Amino acid sequence: MADIEFNDEFFNRLEKGWRIPLDGTEHDAILAVKRQFEEMGVTPDDAGIAQMVREARSAALASPDMWELSQPGGNAVTYLRNPSDNNRYNVVVRSQMIRNREQQVTLPVVYAQAQEELDTIRAFGVDTRVTITWHERQDESDDPQQWSTVLP
Repeated sequence: MADIEFNDEFFNRLEKGWRIPLDGTEHDAILAVKRQFEEMGVTPDDAGIAQMVREARSAALASPDMWELSQPGGNAVTYLRNPSDNNRYNVVVRSQMIRNREQQVTLPVVYAQAQEELDTIRAFGVDTRVTITWHERQDESDDPQQWSTVLP
């Protein structure tokens, strides 16, 4: 095991925790977590990391969706709802369905249990994938989270 330097940077990273990717394969998630440990100067235990990733991914699947998207009554409006009990900050919604040149909308905050209206369009040939990135902390000192879905 490498010598660990217990400096401010180590404790800042430890305080943030490790981000376990929920998208992609379990193998990719294990490699990402292993890389995070190595960046901290810790030699990771492969079996321990695999177990941690499996538990986190299982818990995420058992919990409600990260976001809720609905399109009642047509395609001109999509509602984005934050179903969690926490505010989410610097929320960026990307999709070909968003009606602007950038095909994205940035919302400074989406409050807990709140809903935002997005100007969207659905048409033949338009990809219905929606990707959302956000921060859990208002000062954005945490790693950005990401969630994607495809609207039916």
